[in-house]
Amino acid sequence: MRIADAKQQIRIETWVRNIQDRQSSGQTIKSWCAANGYRESQYYYWLKVVRRKALEHIDTEKQQCALVRVDPQELRSSLDTVAPIPLGNMILQYGSATVTIPAGISAETVAQLLKALNAHD
Repeated sequence: MRIADAKQQIRIETWVRNIQDRQSSGQTIKSWCAANGYRESQYYYWLKVVRRKALEHIDTEKQQCALVRVDPQELRSSLDTVAPIPLGNMILQYGSATVTIPAGISAETVAQLLKALNAHD
């Protein structure tokens, strides 16, 4: 990484914390900026930069994952032939629940998780 890139990354991380601080403070942007010695235009510039970086990160993650609809009945019937899932972490959205499933988890464990989630619906 070049020095300029490292400096930019540090600035972005600083502004992520600043933006979170402003949001949790309950203050308006104008009053938070005045209290912390920033110009509003500076705050909005960095808000735009942070949002753009977040979108880039989301786009990168989308390219590395896929959504797959899984029927618990079909999953149970194929447990004998399925090896551990070799993908990276998966995010499972089932009803109102969102679960991160670690890489290498067995299909049997996923089936048990789906059964438990289904019991709570």
